[in-house]
Amino acid sequence: MHRCRHMRRLMTPTAASTTRAAIANPQLLIQSPTATTHKLWRRASSSNLSVPILISSKPSPEQHPPLSCAATHLHSLPPPPSTFYRRSLPHSLTSLNSKEGKRLFKESLARGTAESFMHLSGNLAHQSEPAFCGLGSLAIVLNALEIDPNRPWKGVWRWYDETLLDCCPPLETVKLNGITFDEFASLAACNGLSVTPKRPSTTAKTTNVKITKDEFIQDLKRVCSDPDGTHQIVVSFSRPVLGQTGDGHFSPVACFHEESGMVLVLDVARFKYPSYFVHVDKLYEAMKPVDIVTGQTRGYFVLSKKKESQSLNHVQEEAMMVRNGYCDPGCAVVHEVGEPLLGLVKITPLSLLAGGAEGRGLTQKLVQLVNGLPNTASFATVVSKILTATQKHLSLSFAQPAIDLTTHNHHRNNANDSRQINNAHDKTVDALVAQIEAMPIYQTVVNACDEMRLGVNNAVVHDQRRHQIALAAILVVSLPGSIYLAVQRPELRSFFMEAKYALADGPKTRVKSEVARMENQLNNLIV
Repeated sequence: MHRCRHMRRLMTPTAASTTRAAIANPQLLIQSPTATTHKLWRRASSSNLSVPILISSKPSPEQHPPLSCAATHLHSLPPPPSTFYRRSLPHSLTSLNSKEGKRLFKESLARGTAESFMHLSGNLAHQSEPAFCGLGSLAIVLNALEIDPNRPWKGVWRWYDETLLDCCPPLETVKLNGITFDEFASLAACNGLSVTPKRPSTTAKTTNVKITKDEFIQDLKRVCSDPDGTHQIVVSFSRPVLGQTGDGHFSPVACFHEESGMVLVLDVARFKYPSYFVHVDKLYEAMKPVDIVTGQTRGYFVLSKKKESQSLNHVQEEAMMVRNGYCDPGCAVVHEVGEPLLGLVKITPLSLLAGGAEGRGLTQKLVQLVNGLPNTASFATVVSKILTATQKHLSLSFAQPAIDLTTHNHHRNNANDSRQINNAHDKTVDALVAQIEAMPIYQTVVNACDEMRLGVNNAVVHDQRRHQIALAAILVVSLPGSIYLAVQRPELRSFFMEAKYALADGPKTRVKSEVARMENQLNNLIV
């Protein structure tokens, strides 16, 4: 009764009188659904109140209980126009809650191919906005992989939800447009995930590698069978191919029933569709349609937690890097076990030198520069403009070999020690340069350097030019992803994002470590 008295106080005299009149004579609502009635419904909806209105053909005390009881019958009202309560699942899809869906899930669980479900289900949430499917899927995976956001969520608790993913595209923009395949990859990487993006087909002017259906199936079997849940899969697909309404969509995958080829998709738009099984052939085909925004196909992501340093001397190592100028104080550099301590590529902010330009804000300047170029500009021309602008703020070079001045008999062994250290250092640099030259974007950078006439004069020997181009190439893929995400030309944006994340598909290499280290440093220097 207390809640109903409180509710009665909140209602206006007009609304209250209309309500009492409707209870006394329900034909008022049946025969004449006036504007007052609709206003009353909207007022109740916006206030989260239960309005005591009954629709009945025979008003009587038995049928019309007191106001406190009638308040529970708002569901008797017709739904407001142009709204929906869920959609019917197409016949080609099998609801997890159906008899067949339960059978598929139980058999998958018994065969050990529903391990992903055990980690995802405890963190499952629905997207809070119609266009938040990408953010909702990413938040679920981040929590399933136990990533600490290092930022408060509510009160004293740190936990991922969509509001903490206000990173590359602002949330207000995502509310209107959602996120693209490349933006999802960037957001995942920015929030501590190792990202392997895969697309099922390739188009012109991209560095995409075609992913076959068999490889997709192998990824499903491997990830869904991992009892530790160290990897998770999020699919980006076209809803119409599955017979659903809407367009592009993101959702995590929870299990794979190998005998029937059925894949369990945990749809994050739970207000629209339940979780369902779909045949792997159908899901693979649903990733093929081209996204009109990017001009590229959709695909899927294999996501895992980035490895953390296990070195006991991490703090001392970080301090040494700062002293040697390889990173800024506070730069979050992660060292892998067995990885050489110091970076090979040294970044020097020119603001530290006389007459040097301040690097802060360079990210926005580069975005404006790229978007200001004509649509006819070649990829090489765009890269040359980026490199020219960056040279005014940053200087890149290969670090010099370190000499240990604390060893005994230093003067006697100095020549031999220096020779050995120099030789080892040169081999390490050459190996890194060779890995850079194998990057898909390398030839474009070569063409850009030719346009800039970088190192083409007679005074520059071959090795020096080779090193200059290698430094330029690794800089291009190490620049913040927000620069390339803001590029307006879809084919250009896809070209840069795919070049930037192409390393994620391969094994752990020296160039991969250098790029990760340089990304952290550049984020501190130019953003």
